[in-house]
Amino acid sequence: MGELTVSQYSIMVNLLSVTISIMGVAAIFFFAQRTEVLPRYQIGVTLLAFITGVSAVGYYRLYGNWTESYSVVNGAVRASGIMFNNTLRASEWVLTVPMTLVAFVRMLDISPAQARARSIVLSILGAEMVLLGYPGQLATTVEARWLWWGVSLAPAVVIVYQLYVGLSAAIAAEPLASKALVRRARLLL
Repeated sequence: MGELTVSQYSIMVNLLSVTISIMGVAAIFFFAQRTEVLPRYQIGVTLLAFITGVSAVGYYRLYGNWTESYSVVNGAVRASGIMFNNTLRASEWVLTVPMTLVAFVRMLDISPAQARARSIVLSILGAEMVLLGYPGQLATTVEARWLWWGVSLAPAVVIVYQLYVGLSAAIAAEPLASKALVRRARLLL
């Protein structure tokens, strides 16, 4: 990483701090609300509590690594010699991406057997996508980054296909009051 300005360093510290707070509060909120929703949504909301909790911990680790790697001394940012581990995110994503896909499936009104089957397929694809993208994160050449991006794109395309084609009947069968929300959630995924 090149030289940082004090503003760039501060922006990163502030963004990580705010993200930790948001994810931590969201985890507490989802955990507290998990029994306040219809039974069919409880697994999904509980998963959201875990997802945001894992994310809060992950961003806390990133914050700690950032402040160990850099400091402001006499108005200038100095590297400490401890490398900033930009790949910490992958260790979080390998958990949260599959859990997010499972949470989405578990909130649909489909049979338990179909939900289980879709959850297994999507969670494996989500983990594959992250794990196949990880070598690109470590790559030192542009060519290697593009190669691993392309390789990790394969499970990503299958995930999108599953969300838009494989689950289209389940989404179409959702009650009118929640159908628009489910479609927006699918789009965000």
